[in-house]
Amino acid sequence: MHFKSDQIKSPAIIRHNDIDHFLCSVRQKPIQALPEEILRQKLISYLHHTLHFPLENIGVEVPLSYFKKGQKGRADIIVYDQPLNRNPAPLILIECKAYGVALDFRCEQQLKRYQKVIKPKYGGLTNGKETKIYNYKKDQEIIRLPNLYELITGKEVEVRRAQKKEWVRTKYHQIFKRFIFEKFVRKQIISPHTCKDLTPIIVRLADLFYDTANKLQPIKFDRFSIIEDCGIRFADYGYAFSSGLLGYYRFFLIKHPNGNHQVVSFSIYHQNEWGTYLMVGVDNRKGHSLELKLDKFITGDKNKFEIIHDGSLTVGKRGRIKNREVLDFVESKAGFLIRNGSVFLGELLAKDGLYFHQKNVQDFLYRVCYYAILREDLRREIKESINS
Repeated sequence: MHFKSDQIKSPAIIRHNDIDHFLCSVRQKPIQALPEEILRQKLISYLHHTLHFPLENIGVEVPLSYFKKGQKGRADIIVYDQPLNRNPAPLILIECKAYGVALDFRCEQQLKRYQKVIKPKYGGLTNGKETKIYNYKKDQEIIRLPNLYELITGKEVEVRRAQKKEWVRTKYHQIFKRFIFEKFVRKQIISPHTCKDLTPIIVRLADLFYDTANKLQPIKFDRFSIIEDCGIRFADYGYAFSSGLLGYYRFFLIKHPNGNHQVVSFSIYHQNEWGTYLMVGVDNRKGHSLELKLDKFITGDKNKFEIIHDGSLTVGKRGRIKNREVLDFVESKAGFLIRNGSVFLGELLAKDGLYFHQKNVQDFLYRVCYYAILREDLRREIKESINS
């Protein structure tokens, strides 16, 4: 039997301090009946009654610092090889997400980060409707969790056959529909707080960067050449809302006239309460070179959009740099990037889609790459002046 939360009885509700709670079968105390807690309890019931793991072998909300000093975060559920009072070893790690939350690359990367600390034999993700299970020893995705008998006898669980998922572009006549906005919110590409009028251009930008069938051919610009479209990769950059963002980026190999190379990466990412961002990373630094809030820096109608930036920049100990200082630096190096007191990054048309063979798309890519590189040059100059 596979884990499906709607097929498992919810825990009995009790009132505690006039709030709905239930008695957790593992923690043996009242737990507020939040959706994610009910999902955890249903999963515990499945582990115990269906897979036959003893309750005393199950840990809930386990601090990562138990496994490695100084680690932050808590693992939702860990199944151990023996009761918790006997110095057990972790067998299974499972992370629970809210019902309806997509089990996307960000969830997978969180699980991988926890796995590196906890080192279980199996790992899993579930939102109650969908479940993904991994056999770390064999580096395979399997179709379900092993039960206690299978773990004792070493019987293998069938491997899940990989299915290649291609990015599917959105048809223009659908792009204004509410369900498309909601779909991209679930994909964690558009923030639910982003104006719906921006859906066409954000969807088109996602199409541009995530559709690997849309390939940029090597192209020579005035200041550098893009010699290879390297496709999609996982990359980890620090960003303003957290310690880092590890996720899907489209990345390009750039060659400068002096023979030096750089990698520039692009991602579209939503931060719920802050908006939707174009993230641009340059591989010679840990953080993003540019975090451009699309909600703020896109203007236009349903088809034609302009993307600009005000020059906002932070640099280590110096903190926030005056926009005027950044704009003056950019103008001194590449005056063509400045228009009407802002950095002009391009004009894009949403109706026919965005493809790398289009002249306006190539111009946009050139401008954003060059601007990101100049921002890194300015950061380096400021840091050198501070340290001198």
